[in-house]
Formats: sequence, structure tokens, C-alpha cells
Amino acid sequence: MDDLGAQEQAVLDLIAANPFAGQQDIATVLGIARSTVAAHIVQLVNKGYILGRG
Repeated sequence: MDDLGAQEQAVLDLIAANPFAGQQDIATVLGIARSTVAAHIVQLVNKGYILGRG
């Protein structure tokens, strides 16, 4: 997991803890914009860390 940034790792950790969490829920917990969470999720899919939507 060396190729993940700090925010990407935080998003991945929250998704692992609750796979059904919404983007806004994750954004609120991390204090970032929902669109930023969406971008991190796209990157996590592209890197193979998550498969896609639940």
C-alpha cells in the first residue's frame, strides 16, 4: 500500500470499516469535500484497492 496518499488511505479505511457508507458520510468524517472523496474512490478503483460500487 505504498502508493496511497494519506487521504486515499483514510477513505479506504473508512470504506473497509463500513462498505455501505455514502460519499457525504466519509467526507464529513474526514472534513473534506464530497467531490474529493469521489475522486479518491475513482483512484482506489483504478489502483485495484476496491472493485467498485456496492
